[in-house]
Amino acid sequence: MNESEVKITRPEWQHAAVILLQGPVFEHETERWRRVMNGRSEIDGYYRQIGLRLVVDALEGYAFLDQVTDEERQELPRIMRRRQLSLGATVYGLFLRQELDRAIKDDPTVTRVRRTLRQIRDLVTEFFPPTNNESADRRLAVAHLSDLAELGFVQRLAEAGEGNEAEYELTRLLRAKFNPQGADELIARIRAHVSKRNGNDDLSSSASV
Repeated sequence: MNESEVKITRPEWQHAAVILLQGPVFEHETERWRRVMNGRSEIDGYYRQIGLRLVVDALEGYAFLDQVTDEERQELPRIMRRRQLSLGATVYGLFLRQELDRAIKDDPTVTRVRRTLRQIRDLVTEFFPPTNNESADRRLAVAHLSDLAELGFVQRLAEAGEGNEAEYELTRLLRAKFNPQGADELIARIRAHVSKRNGNDDLSSSASV
């Protein structure tokens, strides 16, 4: 066997470490989840050297990388830039968190919660009332959901249902990032903001996540 044919065997946790760089890992992703859980101490120790930490919530079934606190980071530069969600995407996130909570309350054994695009749009009708341009309404909804999907809060599934309506899975990460404490107050503030703008549904202000 020549040198070019030598096969390098790496510890399994290193594969999981690379997977986490691509985004959150969820419990239903059986093989990925197993690798993360088996190597969680090695992964966390590895990433803490560069100012990151592994966050695992075994009860909710998710794992992701996050920046360590400023005190822990000390002289290390910030690696993960805070993502600015538009106010519209924030509204979607808040209502989807509430919808996820309702689904879990109705069935504590549920592992995956899915909703169609139409069902999700119905949740936020107060802030995004239908216009006479259905195509534009759909594009706006998909855009906000795409922003949430980039951060792992929802996952778009294959077209499903009547009329090939898009379907989304609401991930448990919503419960980690959209805190229910103060949610009603925030929604009230957003409602006042929209009212002040005379019904403008642009909702272009940003919120850090």
